[in-house]
Amino acid sequence: MEALYIEAAKAITKLVITRPVEQAKLAWGIKQQLQKLKDEFTYIQAFLQDNERLNQRHRGDSQIVNAWLRKVMNIAYLADDVMDDYVYEILRRRSISWELKYSNNNFKSGRKLLALIKLKKRSFKKKCHNYSTLSDSNPLAFRFRMSSKVKSVLRSFDDLYKDAKRLGIRPAEIADDDLRGASYKGIMKRNTDNSLDEVRELAVAHRLEFVGRQHDLKELTDVLCDHSNNDDVLTIAIVGMGGLGKTTLARQLYENEAVAEHFTERFWICISDTFNVKRVLCVMFEKLTGGKCQLSNTEDIIERVQQLVRGRRYLLVLDDVWDQNQTKWNSFKNSLRRIGGTTGSMIIVTTRNKDVAKTAESQHIHQLTGLSDDESWAFFVQKAFPKGIPTSHPGLEEIGRKIVKKCKGLPLAIDVIGGLLRMKEDPSEWRSIEKSTMWSLPEENNNILPSLMLSFNNLPSTSLKQCFAYCAIFPKEVLIDQEDLINLWNAQGFLHCQSEGGNLTPEELGRKYVDILLSSSLIQAATRCSIDGDVTQYRMHYLVHDMALYISRHDWVIWKGVDTVGNPSSGRHLAIFPEDNDIASESPVEDMIWLRDLRTLHSTIRLPMDLLAHAKHLRVLKLAATGLKKVPPAIGRLSHLRYVDLSHNSIVMLPESITSLYHLQTFRLFSYKLRELPQKLYRLVNLRHLDLTSRSWCLPRGIERLSALQTLPMLELNEGFGWEIGELGVLNDIHGLLSISGLEHVKSKGEAEKAGIHKKKGISELQLIWGWGRASNHLEVLDALQPPPNLKLLMITGYDGPNFPSWMRSMMTFGEAGTSRPFSNLVHIELLYCRSCQQLPALGQLPCLRDLSMYSLWSITSIGDEFYHSSNDIEELAPIVFPALKKLNILCFENLTKWNPPPSGVLGIETSLVPLATSAFPLLEMLRIELCDKLVQTPTSFPSLRHLQVDNSLRGQALYNVISESSSALTSVNINEAPELSRLPDQLIDCTSLEELVLRCCSDLQSLPIGLGTRLTSLLRLSIVECPELREIPASMGDCSSLKKLHIRDCHNLEDIPDFSQLIHIEEIEINGCKKLACLPNGLQVLPYLSSLSIGGFQSLEIESTKSTQLLFPALKLLRIMNDECVEQVPEWIGNLSLLQKLELKCCENLIRLPSHDVIQRMTRLTALVIKSCPLLQERCAKEDGPEWGKISHIRFIQVNSQTVQEISA
Repeated sequence: MEALYIEAAKAITKLVITRPVEQAKLAWGIKQQLQKLKDEFTYIQAFLQDNERLNQRHRGDSQIVNAWLRKVMNIAYLADDVMDDYVYEILRRRSISWELKYSNNNFKSGRKLLALIKLKKRSFKKKCHNYSTLSDSNPLAFRFRMSSKVKSVLRSFDDLYKDAKRLGIRPAEIADDDLRGASYKGIMKRNTDNSLDEVRELAVAHRLEFVGRQHDLKELTDVLCDHSNNDDVLTIAIVGMGGLGKTTLARQLYENEAVAEHFTERFWICISDTFNVKRVLCVMFEKLTGGKCQLSNTEDIIERVQQLVRGRRYLLVLDDVWDQNQTKWNSFKNSLRRIGGTTGSMIIVTTRNKDVAKTAESQHIHQLTGLSDDESWAFFVQKAFPKGIPTSHPGLEEIGRKIVKKCKGLPLAIDVIGGLLRMKEDPSEWRSIEKSTMWSLPEENNNILPSLMLSFNNLPSTSLKQCFAYCAIFPKEVLIDQEDLINLWNAQGFLHCQSEGGNLTPEELGRKYVDILLSSSLIQAATRCSIDGDVTQYRMHYLVHDMALYISRHDWVIWKGVDTVGNPSSGRHLAIFPEDNDIASESPVEDMIWLRDLRTLHSTIRLPMDLLAHAKHLRVLKLAATGLKKVPPAIGRLSHLRYVDLSHNSIVMLPESITSLYHLQTFRLFSYKLRELPQKLYRLVNLRHLDLTSRSWCLPRGIERLSALQTLPMLELNEGFGWEIGELGVLNDIHGLLSISGLEHVKSKGEAEKAGIHKKKGISELQLIWGWGRASNHLEVLDALQPPPNLKLLMITGYDGPNFPSWMRSMMTFGEAGTSRPFSNLVHIELLYCRSCQQLPALGQLPCLRDLSMYSLWSITSIGDEFYHSSNDIEELAPIVFPALKKLNILCFENLTKWNPPPSGVLGIETSLVPLATSAFPLLEMLRIELCDKLVQTPTSFPSLRHLQVDNSLRGQALYNVISESSSALTSVNINEAPELSRLPDQLIDCTSLEELVLRCCSDLQSLPIGLGTRLTSLLRLSIVECPELREIPASMGDCSSLKKLHIRDCHNLEDIPDFSQLIHIEEIEINGCKKLACLPNGLQVLPYLSSLSIGGFQSLEIESTKSTQLLFPALKLLRIMNDECVEQVPEWIGNLSLLQKLELKCCENLIRLPSHDVIQRMTRLTALVIKSCPLLQERCAKEDGPEWGKISHIRFIQVNSQTVQEISA
């Protein structure tokens, strides 16, 4: 399409036009030529406005026009490289000059004069040498070379103009504002209004809103969670055309709470173009282990995954499958059968082709259809009209309904068009969309919905279109990090702040671009920040990704090992995403000739590093997780580089040559093996983002030169070497996290003040960390490190001052008249190891504080009024303290005895009465108090409390009061080591939402509420551990039909357990170490969903007989017999456990015999036997010669005392 060529040509020529010409002595004789170069491209831009001629589709002219446009782009790229070389040389010379000056200033005074003479002499000799050679260090030679390059580019324009004249392309008359993007500014302004904010708020993480899919969701959820499914691996296929929402439905199922609880493990794998069995197995391995799969042999991967999923039910989602190769599917299914897992495991396949579903032997095929007219309109209204009200926009509904009909019930098409129209209120704009010829675009030719191309064509600027097309750098379905994406755009020069962003930085303009793409539904929100809820990661729908590839197909080469998208001979950007780990012989990097024109190299596999010498014009080098161990010094010769990502490689050291990358803006290296950074890091004067492994770094001296830095790694101060805290003073653009450890090395308050932390408004997270070394100036240093007022997260660790500084004691004191309160945006605070502080800061008036954690404040003896407000705020008190707090952690306050509630009533202040807060913690949902063993008093009113965790804190009555007066909305209560708590309050049974109750090490607990089982209708998990005085479990617990997990352990005086036959949903039971229990509970053997049973400590393991037609333990897959001194033989009834897969025998010192040979042979599904600390039995089960070995020799996996005795492949 010529239109796409035109947009690309406009964007690339604009790249040259918007570049500033550096003012420097070196520019003498060149500056006018460079300016002429820019003027020529401005004139070319006028030619590119002749859209009528450029867009013509006459058969004879189409390819010729495209060739002319390609020539324009090639010249623009060449000109950009020339201007880059010019700026690079200026930066190099400035760096050398600064180093000479810095070295001079750092000589000791006694030798300074002599050193200065030597330096001047050496500098003079070097200059003389430079002028006598033709190297770039010779200014005259450099000017000559630059002048020749510029003249060569200028001569190219003559041919361009001749060709344009022959084609009839004439320069359009355009205003300067058009070249500068004035129209775009208006759109940018509109996109920052409230309607865009609404779009951003409505964007639901990684899913479109469901309309008309509730029935599909319920039907498939029921199939997935069917407990009666005893198939080894059942396959479900979701089938439908592109854009119907197959992936969205699958993701809804994947994240559904009931599904997540039903399956122990879940795997999501995007298949897309190539179905590679080994890759699927590797992804499963990596999800299970949390590490990268280094195994190369498929058999080894299968065996390892087999060990990891043994006894577990898993869900595997294969998204966007196309492959119909029956042999490959048979191999895959056989691999899964060998892996095993427990019965009931399932596969979900999403595909556009029903034949794929049949090839995958799907037992359930769910055909997804388009939305009805009413559903389509309802979805469109939500997307296209602010607040979802069409009646407030007269004249638009009729047009909107016509547009919706053209979307043909496809949710993706409706979503994209709705996002496009949301910013348009003029009926004529809606009408132009409705009548657009794009609706007749032949989808079969490019697999792209017309609605997507409409949305792309309506993006408000050429630069934004270029940014969208560049998203093809990411593989399908991968999460796209917002900051990383913006940095990539900036590295390519797509963010023209001077012409389009006004006073915005490139990062700010990039964020606005992201917002527009999000509001246009060209990207989808995936992950939000836990602190402020902002979206941090995005996804692209498959079809949208296909469109990005289609648009950029002339510039991008995507090599996948099997096929290649794009033309290597004309490509400027190369992405390598093959299935195998090593580069194949037919890969495009073999032809080194065309690498010289590359501006992007992104690979997910190991590449030969000598190719870097050929890719001299790279702007982006992305080689994360490629097995790279050493960075070649040749990287320093890639003078155009602006972005380097070498993360997740085993890199120990970086070559010093990397500091010659004067254009470098972003450097990413997450490698735990990296020891240190190059000492001349200060040369990278354009560096904006330094992303390193999450540990503290002692940067080399000179970071004050890196004044453009916005992203810093976690910093560490050391005494006597490395950077100094005062160097932060000039880094005014720091954005996001600033973490400084080693603050004990800061010598004075004045030294800390030089950092100017309070002036850096971009800091949203601040971590201040002192080591264990003693220092007397903690208070003064912390006072000088006051954060900026709009901070969102504050963490202070190791602070050893007696009190907190004044800015913390009055964090919400009003400023001058008309100014807002400082720290009103604080969301998260952590105070850790502040051992000497005797009083907490005033935090109760912070309006947005949601999370507060305090750990090891050993000197605090009481928490009182000072916690809720400061004395300076007494006349400005809010009626509610901690109005937004949701999570509160108080841990390891060794001397804390009292935590007083906030004062109520009035307080006399001189002659007036000031009302005090009467409400506190209205939104608190989680309260955790641990290791506060002297604490005897706390507030008791927490009206919204849902999670209560008390560990070795609060004595009997105090804890009783907290539970009894807490919210009836409690969903979990976890109590550990609570002496003097003899009973639980009866009010607990009113908590009908309670799902988890854990009682551990309650030495005086004697009874539980009588109605515990019948009233707690939502209870899912009950654990009672080490409660020696508890004598019985209430009979009502036998009626708790909602219960799924029950653990009763080491309750030595427990004498009675109710009948369990009504626990119809229970899946896991452990009863162990209760020595007074004579036998197993009644009803245990008939529970229909019990899959895991752990028993021990009973006087007998015999069970009550059942009807002959009734199966024993019909769903049991795992049986543990443990900690039992009485049992001498494994009971014979286990032979009736038809589904048992794993048997574990642990700590049974008198156990000597297994069941008979015939009984064990009846357990046809038994694949694993584990024996540990059973000395008599393990001797008899010795391999080959033990008397019991013949009974078990057929079992595939046998382990004795953590040693694998036998492992047989399926």
